Amino acid sequence: MNMSNNGSAILGKRKVMIVDDHPIVRRGLANMIATQADLEVCGEAADVADTMQKLDSIRPDVVVIDLSLKTGHGIELIEQIKSRNEQIKMLVSSMHDETLFAERALRAGAMGYITKQEPIENLLDAIRQVLRGEIYLSARMTGRLLRHVQGGRAVDED
Repeated sequence: MNMSNNGSAILGKRKVMIVDDHPIVRRGLANMIATQADLEVCGEAADVADTMQKLDSIRPDVVVIDLSLKTGHGIELIEQIKSRNEQIKMLVSSMHDETLFAERALRAGAMGYITKQEPIENLLDAIRQVLRGEIYLSARMTGRLLRHVQGGRAVDED
């Protein structure tokens, strides 16, 4: 057979790893991603240690990370992934308010932040945008950051 090691290169699918401490959330995201012609889930993890153990063997293109994990914190995980492999792109998907955590996630090395209240189509768009090397933030958060940059204040000064 003339197949690549993972089969995904031939199909042109980009590999997504899901990191969330809730199995139902991981399964729901995996099921939605499985319906997409250009994306596939290559692995799942519930915490920092599990993610770091699997990272090298599954080699994701993008990791979708929740901030609240079984053990550890998503910001810590972002920093660890970034220090191990700068090529892996990361997107935070969290229930936490983006005004409190988006800037921290970006500073740690994530390329986007989306809240779990957003429609699934927005998450799929965010994954694709991050895979293209672009930053993803909600229009509200983008406006907020730009206003603060224009005014010369840090976002946390509100």
